[in-house]
Amino acid sequence: MVTIREATPADCRALAEIQVDSQYAEYGAVLPQEYLGRYSYSDQEREWAELMQRNTGEILLVGDDNGKLAGYVLGWPDDEGPLGFEAELAELNVRLAVHHTDLAERLVRELARRLREQGASSVMSWILEGSMSLAATYQTLGAQQVTEHEWNGNEEYDVHLHQVGYGWSDINVLCD
Repeated sequence: MVTIREATPADCRALAEIQVDSQYAEYGAVLPQEYLGRYSYSDQEREWAELMQRNTGEILLVGDDNGKLAGYVLGWPDDEGPLGFEAELAELNVRLAVHHTDLAERLVRELARRLREQGASSVMSWILEGSMSLAATYQTLGAQQVTEHEWNGNEEYDVHLHQVGYGWSDINVLCD
């Protein structure tokens, strides 16, 4: 059974591996190699360590499968969030081997509970168009598409993608 817990500095390498592998798996068909090539295990491991050292209110939860990380979710309260949403779900990634499980849904629900404990009543997440598994997970959990805009990497990488905003106007639907 995969348990959900707070991430620790010892998790940084596994977080980096999940993040980089997920970027390739989820966006490999829509993002240029030049963009994806920016993601390396060592760089992302360093970024995770820096995030944990800053300790500025982010909530980083991992799915722990008997000592091996199976996925993670990152979010935070955001009083000035877009469209009045009070929290952001910034990243959700799970290893390919557990895509068929409910781990992603469980991670989102636990993040929502913790955000609610901190006073958030709504939550939003941005995903790139073409991210079918994230969109499906969010829709299964009751999210609505609330907005979209051009991705900020379009000019630099000569692509034409949109970021899609999914939101839960009532965080309680995730916490029941």
